[in-house]
This record gives sequence, structure tokens and C-alpha cells, in this order.
Amino acid sequence: MTQDVAKGLSPADSGPPHAKLELKNLLVFFARFFILSVCVWYVSRQISWSEVGKTATTLDLRWVALSILLLTLQIPMVGLRWANILHSFHSAALPHRPLIAITAVAMFFAQIAPAVVGEGVRLWLLTRIGPAWRVGLSSVVIDRAVAVLVMITLGLLALLMPSALGALGGQRPLVVAVFAAILIAAVVTIIFSKRIGSIARRWPMTSWLVATADAMHESLVVSPRKFPIIGLSATTHLMTILAIWSLSRAVGLELAFADAAVLFTVIVGGALIAISIAGWGVREVLVLMLLQTHGVSAPQAVLFSVSFGLCVLAASLPGLIVWLLYWPAAKRANSEQSILSEHSRESRASDVPKEIIGKLKTAPF
Repeated sequence: MTQDVAKGLSPADSGPPHAKLELKNLLVFFARFFILSVCVWYVSRQISWSEVGKTATTLDLRWVALSILLLTLQIPMVGLRWANILHSFHSAALPHRPLIAITAVAMFFAQIAPAVVGEGVRLWLLTRIGPAWRVGLSSVVIDRAVAVLVMITLGLLALLMPSALGALGGQRPLVVAVFAAILIAAVVTIIFSKRIGSIARRWPMTSWLVATADAMHESLVVSPRKFPIIGLSATTHLMTILAIWSLSRAVGLELAFADAAVLFTVIVGGALIAISIAGWGVREVLVLMLLQTHGVSAPQAVLFSVSFGLCVLAASLPGLIVWLLYWPAAKRANSEQSILSEHSRESRASDVPKEIIGKLKTAPF
């Protein structure tokens, strides 16, 4: 089974279905661009961009550099989290190095295009070095789900800490209730995914979802790799909070760590809505509305938000370098045995039920 997985895409699984979605994708892009334009228009009515420019001259670049460093260090951590997810249910999981490289490329594209483009690039590059695209898609879905669930957990903790920003204009009880409900529902679903899957398995069109649920159960409940998966995700988010805290000092806000955690929840939560490009526009509106209610001037609030977006973009630039210099296909050009032998140095054994891979590779989608 290990060798079968290493061979990658079989003739019967040559790639994802190529439905005619060009018009739909184009409409989605223009819809997001329209939302971005509306958000920029709204922010422009609240501020003078010349004032933002004057405020920018006071930026402390040392704190900005620290923020960029913290955000850049997240790339290998996200790559390692993804590698652990793949290793947890994929008996011939790939070495860490190419997965980190692919993650860097995907994170770069996620900053210059809608997030789905970055995930699409990640899936495409992964299939070039081995796993079938359905297996890769499941790993990406699980990776995103883990990141969101840990973010919600940290956001819930942040809202329970004493913080001036945590009041959220009187909406904190509602937000806490929603976050808690989502978290409880997600944990229950993951724990009982096997039982839920046994019910959904009777419908052929849900077989891929059932197999993905099985893989998620394996990754987050059964496999001992659940600890590094969750730990890496939590550490990544904490580094984002530290980057926000550092950037607040760069613009003169000097937020407390608890306030930075609340701001993190608002910024990342807004980005997860995925109604604009890389969170631009929506993030500026949310940050402006939140900080203005606590006495922060509009130009300073917008400068902070724009600076954070630019720091994230700067931190993703290693992905551009990797994209230009590294091609996973060159790795695949080597013999299949070289991939397996490199992996064997990292993971000697797999205790994963092999039927999960079979289900993912053969499930209709």
C-alpha cells in the first residue's frame, strides 16, 4: 500500500474534474473586488489619506521588522503542521522540506489572490510529488479546519480575558456564545465522526466526505501526531498575536497583550469570511470601527490595519522566491525509491488504517 500511494495519481485519478467554472470564478473575483472597493470607499469617507501618510512617518521600523519576522517564521510551522496531518493518515507521507516549500508558495499566492487560489496552488504542487489529488484535498481541508478551530479557541479565551477592546461594543456575550457553540459542535463532530460516517456512508456521493472525516478523526483523535498538529497551530496563532502587539508599538498604540489577542480575533475572523481579496478592505473597516470606539484616531487605526496587511504580504515573499527557484516536479523526476527512502529516515512506521487512503483515492467527488 505504501508503494501504491507513492506512485501518486493513477490513470483513473488523473486529476480533479475540470468543470466549466471559469464564468463562476470570474464572477466571484469581481464580487470580492467590488466588496473591497466598497470597503475602501467607506474608509476613505472616515479619514484623510494625507493624515495617514503623516502618521506613517512616525512608524518605528524596528517593531515593524519584528512583526515581519514573527509572521515569516510561521511559514515552516504551517508546513510542519500540514506534514504532520499528512503523516497521520498517509502511510507514505512525504518529507517535510518539500511540504514547507509548497506551503510558502501557497501562502504567497493567498496574499495576492483570493485564498482559494493559494489552496489550489498548494493542492496542485502536492499532487506533482506524489499523493492523489483527493488525498491532498483532504489534507488541505483538515489543515484549514484545525487552523480555524484553534483560532476560535484562542479567540474565545481572548474574549474572556479582561480587555477594553474585548467588550466589542457590547456584543461580547453574543460573540462568546457563537464561538463556544461552534467549538463544541466541531469537537463533538470530530469525536463522533466515525459514527456519523457510518450513517452517511450509504450514499455514494458522500463517500469522499466520509473518508475525509475518517482522516480527520485519525489526525485529531487517534494519532499521536494530534499533539504537534494542535501545538503548532496554537503557536502559529500566538505568533500572530505577538506580531499585532509589536506592530501596535510601531504605530504608537502600545496595546496590552490581551487587547492584541482581541484584535487578532477580529482581524483573522474577518479574513475567514473570505468576501474580499486577502482580507483587504474588510480588515480596515473592522479595525477602524473597533479602535475608534476606544479613542484611537481614525488615521492611526487605518495605518495599523494597512501596516499589518503589508507586513503579512512582506512575510509571504519567501514564497515568491521558492516559486521561482523550486519546482516539486524536479523532485518527482528522481526515482520513486528516493522519495520513499528519504521519508523512511523521518518516519519508520505507520499505524494508520490503510483503508482511509483507499477510500480517499476512489471516492467520487
